[in-house]
Amino acid sequence: MPSFLSDHDDHNGEADDVSTSSVLGVLMSAMALLRGCRLNAALTIQLFSKLFHFLNVWAFNRLVANNSIYCSKAWGVRIKNRLAHIQMWAERQGLELAADCHLAKLMQAAHLLQAPKYTGDELAELTSTCFKLNSLQLRALLLKYQPTPDEPRLPHEVIENVVRVAENLADELARSDGRDVCLEEESELLLPFLLPDDGYSCEVVRGVPQGLIEFISPLQAAGLCRLSAQPTSNGYWTVYMGPHNSQGPVIRSPSAMSNRSAGYIANREEPDIQVIKLHKSNSGMGLSIVAAHTTDRYTRGTDPILPAVLEIREETEEAFLHALITDLEPSAPSFKLAPAYTLYLAARYRASTHYRPELIPTERAHRLTLVLVRVAAMIHNVIEDRYCDVQSLALWLANNGRLQAGDPVLKVDAALH
Repeated sequence: MPSFLSDHDDHNGEADDVSTSSVLGVLMSAMALLRGCRLNAALTIQLFSKLFHFLNVWAFNRLVANNSIYCSKAWGVRIKNRLAHIQMWAERQGLELAADCHLAKLMQAAHLLQAPKYTGDELAELTSTCFKLNSLQLRALLLKYQPTPDEPRLPHEVIENVVRVAENLADELARSDGRDVCLEEESELLLPFLLPDDGYSCEVVRGVPQGLIEFISPLQAAGLCRLSAQPTSNGYWTVYMGPHNSQGPVIRSPSAMSNRSAGYIANREEPDIQVIKLHKSNSGMGLSIVAAHTTDRYTRGTDPILPAVLEIREETEEAFLHALITDLEPSAPSFKLAPAYTLYLAARYRASTHYRPELIPTERAHRLTLVLVRVAAMIHNVIEDRYCDVQSLALWLANNGRLQAGDPVLKVDAALH
């Protein structure tokens, strides 16, 4: 980590510069380990959220420390360029949302240091751009700022004007979320660690993984186990993971389980789907998903036109997720998916203030990321494409939702501010 704040200039903005190579090396090693272990995508996002938060806290607290030497235009440019390398790597890994969310304060501090800030218009623009910085942090960065020989020193009254704006905006927002206004960032990420219900590798892996036979061979030679192939199996790993009978365990033959894994389930009751045609008003969304009073029934209504407001009510998570995939045919490989913008807005609503008023913005951002991953995992399970990455699907949903929205407010929410 100390190399991230090394005082040498980067060479041509190369990502393998010593200032970022150590940080990227840790991130790449962690990603290689988690992917090698086929860790759940939602858990991977949560773990990297912790790493990005640690980097943000470590560097930001050194910027605002009493003995800080980093409050200058040159350091603002350095930090911004180095963060850009990390964000580029995160984007390639499908972690763009987590990086944008948890590195935002450090990025805004770097932008404040390197941007022009000498006229009223420039300061007003910085106040709206660096909205995550509270009044204490803005005052510390501006008072500690070391101008270059060709830069004028910031007048004290100008600094106080910027601080007053932050007191009315950033400070009030923090207090409304139940957070204290502090100079330094908290080292602990105050988000619950959630265990996802699905998206695990056992649900998508088929057959015998490479290397398993070689790994078990010594154990077989020692007489500790025996590996036998089942010719009637289709390779599902979840074939014996069904619910247990309340009256005791039920022992099934391999052939019976093979039939079950192939998709045959006797006397299975499918939920009743009721399609209702809605009369959309000029300001309505045209999409309403309403759950019935039982867990196995839901009502779905759609309209081909997508306005700007979405309202969803449902009892169960499964009803919400299943309602996002339309015209699903279990016996056919093809299906019709709701538009990406609809999927994104639906997931965004699940994390909104209206739906979860008790959550702070970072928790809602965390919730949105997990819901997007869960929707992507559900699509992944439907199409059964082993070559399609769940993280890439989640990123696709978020990006398509933002691009098609065309709304700056949506873009702010999509960036998980």
